[in-house]
Amino acid sequence: MDNNDQDNINEVPYSFEEKVFDLEENGYRFTWEAYIREAYRIFSENPGHFVVYSAIWLILMAVFNYFFTSPLVALSGIVSTPLFLGYGAAVISLRENGSLRIADFLAPFDRFVELLLGVFVTGVLVAIGFVLLVIPGIFLAFALILTPYFIYFEKQGFWESIKGSRRVVQKRWFSFFVFFIVLSLINALGALVLYVGLFVTMPITGIAVFLAYEDVFHGRGNYV
Repeated sequence: MDNNDQDNINEVPYSFEEKVFDLEENGYRFTWEAYIREAYRIFSENPGHFVVYSAIWLILMAVFNYFFTSPLVALSGIVSTPLFLGYGAAVISLRENGSLRIADFLAPFDRFVELLLGVFVTGVLVAIGFVLLVIPGIFLAFALILTPYFIYFEKQGFWESIKGSRRVVQKRWFSFFVFFIVLSLINALGALVLYVGLFVTMPITGIAVFLAYEDVFHGRGNYV
């Protein structure tokens, strides 16, 4: 089977709900080691814009948190969601154009209102889960992790995205849990190097999560 045939198979026009149902019923592979490995490859071949973008983000967040107090600090966390999605938007731009601009990273702000609603409702649900004996909160914190990816990349509403993320992730919840623990450790190591290491580990983390979403939902993990 040639690449064109494979692409056609991957582009079967499922509706969002049909795709979620299929993954919920039939499962999917989740090879988190491959996502991190491929993320490192993408970053190492195109480090410049990724490092600059991460540096700008971290510096802005540091300045914001230094000069402002709650509730404005909470706003910095909300803005972080489209900023984090920017790594995925950059990967798409690289594939389509073979080059990057800082503006490519900012594309997710086109759906900022919907992302804002998604972050708010997700936060409320997770908070309620933690009130209910903690374990439901831990479950939801990871089960809803794909919500912003569905909002931006699948162009779904925030509630459809929340429900879809829960249904898809719960099929391989523990794999997602391990994946994000490993990514957290990678970023912790980056922070140890006077935080400069985060200029490298944040892009790798952001790219890896995008690749995980893409492989799970579209089966495009030909790097596995």
